[in-house]
Amino acid sequence: MDKILYCRKCLEDNKKQLTNARAYAESFMYPEKYRGVVFEKEDNKICPNCKTEMTDTGLDGIKEFDRITEFGNYNVDFLLAMIDLKKSDIIQYTNQMNAVNAKAEEESQKRYDEYLAKQKAEEEEKNTIRCPRCGSTQITTGQRGYSLFSGFLGSNKTVNRCANCGYFWKPGK
Repeated sequence: MDKILYCRKCLEDNKKQLTNARAYAESFMYPEKYRGVVFEKEDNKICPNCKTEMTDTGLDGIKEFDRITEFGNYNVDFLLAMIDLKKSDIIQYTNQMNAVNAKAEEESQKRYDEYLAKQKAEEEEKNTIRCPRCGSTQITTGQRGYSLFSGFLGSNKTVNRCANCGYFWKPGK
């Protein structure tokens, strides 16, 4: 099973660089950007920087790691405290993780609601009739009416008229 290993000394030394998800991901993926935490498939438990033995976080995969780091605003001290809490008091850790998971679900729902609101606004904007000439939304629809040039020919046809610039056009165009 894949493990997430860490070097406490290197994590402490790199606190200022580990401030967002990208920094943690780079530490996982790129050996040259290692900052104290690594995702290991092998049993190589030696820190590439300080050559001390690395410690297993005991976390159940990358999802749990991501939730903790995101909830703690990518604070290294919070991450280390949660790792220590899991090892020392699993009940308290479980309670804390329930709060973390509830917050993550709340944030996820909030993002989904914002996405739906944006989609609805875009759909409404797409369905709004605009004048092809000036872009105004002040449109009236009515019968074409009588004209001196063509008389009553076509007077029963529906047309859109822009209240802003006076432009006429056939609906649907």
